Amino acid sequence: MSETNNNLHSITNYHSPMYADLGLFNQLLQMIDGDWSDSIKGICKHIHSSFHALGVSLAVFDKNFDEFIYLDYSLNEDIPAKLQKINIDFNLQTAVGILKKVHETYAEILEDNIFSGTRLAKLALHYFDGDKEKFRIIENDIGLKTVASFPVLESNKRFKCVFFIFTGRDISDEDKVMLDSYVPQLDVALEIVFLVRELYLKATHDNLTMLFNRKHGESLISSELERVKRSKSPLCVVLLDLDHFKSVNDTYGHAAGDMVLKMVAHILTSSLRKCDIICRHGGEEFLLGLIDTDVNGAIEVTRRLKDRIQMCKIPYNNTIIQITASLGLAEYDPKLHQSLQALIDHADRKMYDAKKSGRNKIAY
Repeated sequence: MSETNNNLHSITNYHSPMYADLGLFNQLLQMIDGDWSDSIKGICKHIHSSFHALGVSLAVFDKNFDEFIYLDYSLNEDIPAKLQKINIDFNLQTAVGILKKVHETYAEILEDNIFSGTRLAKLALHYFDGDKEKFRIIENDIGLKTVASFPVLESNKRFKCVFFIFTGRDISDEDKVMLDSYVPQLDVALEIVFLVRELYLKATHDNLTMLFNRKHGESLISSELERVKRSKSPLCVVLLDLDHFKSVNDTYGHAAGDMVLKMVAHILTSSLRKCDIICRHGGEEFLLGLIDTDVNGAIEVTRRLKDRIQMCKIPYNNTIIQITASLGLAEYDPKLHQSLQALIDHADRKMYDAKKSGRNKIAY
């Protein structure tokens, strides 16, 4: 049975595009006040129900980075259990993985396309590495007959937005006309999504490194601190400061300095977990919140970070820039730290101890 959303108006005549639900647009506008991802889920559920489909998903593909950055979907309730027969534990991460693998060979899934018959078989068998039995289950047990891709918001130069409709029937001309009747609403809704996203990024992220800015980073760590006070789980903060960074700007120019900061940001984001908090604390200083990590674990983490920064060679104008970092580490102790600022100040003092002891050091 398909998932439905009782807050959405139903379409009174399935075959007539003139009844495209304007209530959907009103719901989407609520994303200005709420979580925009919930509104995207509402779109998927609505079109899922309207098309009497097996499922619907929306993918957002970043053209600049050649990467899927967002995916949401609505799926018939019985499908995940059926997918487990072919060892697919279906969740959001699985869905993104499927889409990435298929896209590697079938880039046309992001274009206006219908995959059925032999086209669908080739696509599915590619994903299943030629396993015909798995495709049989998809085709017979789940009843998948057609995968249709419908690009929306085609004017956007950076992102490609595509709706995928999975059905147990052919996609008719009436279906296409019906979806076309939604496209203007979907375009406006997605424009709002990207506007909200852009405003969010500007308010919470550092423009150069795209890490969280100081205000937002401290806010997130503060929330974690409140959780830690209740759960008694460990929390460590680290202040990382680049050594002799001013000499990079003085010797090579500010463009080189910016490149170094972005490289360090990349090292931090690629080395730490998604649950950890990373922010640019100011200038060449970075603040890290290591979640559910005690001092011993944090020492190992910071050693890896220090070594990766030291070993990094940054090419710039026929030369190589290398840099080191000094790190101060403090674990939250309710007896010592009455506030987040007290905890950060503790890490800051330790960072200066690392500087005084010769730089490229860790102090805790």
